[in-house]
Amino acid sequence: TRTSNRECDRQVACTLPDASVWECDYAQEWSYLAPGTHHDRRCQAISAACSPGQGLAAAATKESDRVCQLCPAGKYSTSAGSSDASGCIDCGAGKYVASEGSDSASDCIACIAGKYATTVGASSDDACQLCVAGKYATTAGSKEEADCIPCVAGKYSNTAGNDQETDCARCNAEIGRASCR
Repeated sequence: TRTSNRECDRQVACTLPDASVWECDYAQEWSYLAPGTHHDRRCQAISAACSPGQGLAAAATKESDRVCQLCPAGKYSTSAGSSDASGCIDCGAGKYVASEGSDSASDCIACIAGKYATTVGASSDDACQLCVAGKYATTAGSKEEADCIPCVAGKYSNTAGNDQETDCARCNAEIGRASCR
């Protein structure tokens, strides 16, 4: 018997504040029809959905309540919550989320310009790889190595992770740089 006047799931009886007993069917909770009335109560279905930022780990049974768990790093669930295990959604390529329990796609952080990530569901910025020397990416959230743009003919770069075209230096024949294309 539950002493709470909020939930009456698993086909158990709830002891109300006035010591009367009210029994709801499985997967229901009782509520007052009018605030403060103990006599006008009803059973209503409880939500099977988990809270935002969670996915369903185990459905409710007659013997146990549903089990929700935080979406792991690299995933999020919508503000509508989740009613199944697939409710946690991977952050897309080019993005990551390091914390558990993210509840919006906007929690997924884009790799900074000069980096890209092909991994879906990345849980850290370690998934973001540097554009190689001789290339650059000006936009955040690049999804593949092909998003890294080669320096134009007559320019070069010896460093990786460039985020703008100006990182490509002009070749200078007097200096005799071997890395010039």
